[in-house]
Amino acid sequence: MGRWTERRSLYYENDEKYDPYLSLDVNEYLISEWPMLSLKQRRGVWTMAQNDSDFDWSSIEEQVNAYASTFIEEDSQDDEDEDEDISYLTDAVSDYIYDYWDEAENDEKIDDLVDLVVAAIDKLVDEHYGIKTEETEETE
Repeated sequence: MGRWTERRSLYYENDEKYDPYLSLDVNEYLISEWPMLSLKQRRGVWTMAQNDSDFDWSSIEEQVNAYASTFIEEDSQDDEDEDEDISYLTDAVSDYIYDYWDEAENDEKIDDLVDLVVAAIDKLVDEHYGIKTEETEETE
């Protein structure tokens, strides 16, 4: 699991409204749509559906995809916001180094140093919040 997935898990950990699952009560559905079926017949229907490895989820997936497509523009905006946040941090670190170290003005590898500092900040924040990344798992 990547660090962003772990951060999402931590974010949703205490959110009582977070429920990413769709479910269908087959019994209730059959009662409303097929009222002539007995309980035994309804049980047969949901048992067959549950045990059928070839059950076709594509229509459900298509509907989920249709909802997801409405958010594509919004998601691309979120990605841009995240890139802007990282760019803001990179710029701030770069400005800090240039402002406080005279030696930095002639350093051709300043971008490498800035990347190292930003990576160190990410690692420290992950450690502070107890987030395991691939890097910290390898060192354990």
